[in-house]
Amino acid sequence: MLRQYNSYELKALKQLSEYRDSFFSEPDIVKNKKVSPKAADPVLNAKIERFTKLFCENNFADADYSIIQKDQYSFESIDDWIGKMNIELILQCITYIIWTNKSNKGYFVKKINDCFLIKILARLHVIIEEYNAGKNASDIAPQKAESDADAATVKKTGSGKGFLAFF
Repeated sequence: MLRQYNSYELKALKQLSEYRDSFFSEPDIVKNKKVSPKAADPVLNAKIERFTKLFCENNFADADYSIIQKDQYSFESIDDWIGKMNIELILQCITYIIWTNKSNKGYFVKKINDCFLIKILARLHVIIEEYNAGKNASDIAPQKAESDADAATVKKTGSGKGFLAFF
């Protein structure tokens, strides 16, 4: 069941989703150059700090990473997985990125460079827009690709398709 968010939290989630444009507009990323995780520019670092502060101030952190470790293997590609994410799973992924960055400096920038963060923020934006358009929470709930009974038969990618675990 999806958690219910109040208007203040929905506003904060929308603000988080808007960082997808901010992170992607970095000149090096737009030119298809990767930003060095260790030497990211001060402007990008300031954006990361503001993003992290907004995330933490709204108590969005969810450190139950078990689902993100298992769930991603149930899909053909990372894009399929992201397309089925709900808000809770997105927040778990963001929590993982933020906390991993604390011990592994540059991890946040790495997730910008590989576009994972941008894609999950875009998914968050779509969910928030659908919610604001008046759809019910059940309309924006994630859908499993297969039933639990069929999960064992889902093709595990990684051999030949270049799909690797993102975490």
